[in-house]
This record gives sequence, structure tokens and C-alpha cells, in this order.
Amino acid sequence: MYKLLVIPFIVFSSSSLASSVYKCTVEGVVKYSHLPCGEVEEEVKAYTFENMEAVTAKAKVKQAQESSPVKSTKELMHSAKLYTIKSKIKRYQSNVTTHQKKMSKEIERLKIRSTYANNNLAGATYQTALSNEMIAVSNKYQSLIDLEENKILELTSKIEKLNN
Repeated sequence: MYKLLVIPFIVFSSSSLASSVYKCTVEGVVKYSHLPCGEVEEEVKAYTFENMEAVTAKAKVKQAQESSPVKSTKELMHSAKLYTIKSKIKRYQSNVTTHQKKMSKEIERLKIRSTYANNNLAGATYQTALSNEMIAVSNKYQSLIDLEENKILELTSKIEKLNN
């Protein structure tokens, strides 16, 4: 049912898209319209939508050719390497942030558990175990963060070498 209603709409709308735009001068004032000007001083067919896309595409290509000089293969390879290295650096920085957040969450979880320790010998032993676990978590994530930061430093030195 809906398909039968959509088909005439598409047919009639596509014919209206292929219409023209008219530039009319009425009493010294320039106006644009999709209808012919009628009985006015001047009527100029500004453009049609059918050939509009081809005209704008040619203009864009010409502008791109004029604005950007042709790069050599060596320059393109250089920029591709820089892009790859910079994207790896961003990924490693994201990993560092993720490790820091995970470490904070785990330590916070352990701190909450330590509040439930009793005020006796068993509670003191439990709190000691929790603090040892906090140290282990901190060391674990710090080593992961250090690895990521070393990778970032290596890549930064590669960028410096490429730029020199």
C-alpha cells in the first residue's frame, strides 16, 4: 500500500528537482525564482539543477589543483609514517589513561573493604593484607603505565628523526 503512494511522489519530486532557477530584475531589484519571470524587464536563466553538480565538481577539482601542489612519493610516505606514529602515540596515551582509571578503581574498592575491618587482631591482619594488595595493584598498573610511556618516548624519538 505504502509503495503505491511513494512511487508517484518520487516521480513528481524528481521532475521538480530538475527545474531551473531564473534571475529576474523587477524595478531594478534582482530576484531569484523557480518560476519564469513573466512580464518583467529582464529574464536570465541562471542555472539548472541538472548540470549544477557537474559544474561544482569541476570547480572543486580546479580549486584543489591550484591550492595544493603535487607531492612526491617520498613526501607522501613521510606524511603516512608520521600519521601512523602519531596514531600509535594517541593509542598508547589512551592506554595509560585507562590503566590509571583501573588502578584508581581497584584501590578505591580495596579502601572500601578496609573500612569493614574489625578493631582487633583479626581486623589488623585483614587491613595489612588489604594494604599489601593495594601495593600489588599499584605496582601492577604502574609497570603497565611505564611500558606504555616508554613506547610513547620511542615513537616521539622516531618522529624527531623523521623531521630532521
